[in-house]
Amino acid sequence: KIRTKELISKGFKVLRLWEQKIKNMSLNEFRVEVKKFGSL
Repeated sequence: KIRTKELISKGFKVLRLWEQKIKNMSLNEFRVEVKKFGSL
């Protein structure tokens, strides 16, 4: 979480996902997750 805070403080957007979720995700499902994050 420290690394996440460091990246956010430098202006990056950080999307955290569980490894298990990523492994089971299709590329299209990943795009949907990124789009949801982008609207924040």
